[in-house]
Amino acid sequence: MESTCIFKTREGICKSIATAQREPLEHTILRALQSGSTAYWSEGRGRRPDVIENIDAALNRAKRGKQVSSGEVLELVKETAKVAKTGLLLIIDELGKNLEYASQYHEASDLYLLQQLAELNFDETQKVYTLGILHEAFAEYAHSLTSTQRNEWQKNSR
Repeated sequence: MESTCIFKTREGICKSIATAQREPLEHTILRALQSGSTAYWSEGRGRRPDVIENIDAALNRAKRGKQVSSGEVLELVKETAKVAKTGLLLIIDELGKNLEYASQYHEASDLYLLQQLAELNFDETQKVYTLGILHEAFAEYAHSLTSTQRNEWQKNSR
């Protein structure tokens, strides 16, 4: 049986990695995109694309306490993958910290953003791969939610 590697590209995939904090998922993703895209385009890959400025601007708004929508973050993820032309690997370590924040502040948009990331479907050069690292079962982070909300989390964890 022949195996294939989803990351096999001549230029390498754009790797965006962040360790989560107790913060909205959007903030963690923006930090990952900022560090990953800056590193990716600093390796002689041509002109720095405009998407990096857009990521920086969104992250600065988030740091000042301004809201950054999950839709805007999703568009930045898509645009980063598109301009990289090799795809985007988004890794969130300690994703449970985002889930704890979401359960404490009843942020349903964080779960929906995770679902949207999982459903992204691009052509072969614009793939987005998302890896969230949890140290407990997904539902364990929902202990402060009502039973209805916990059931909704259970649906999203499958």
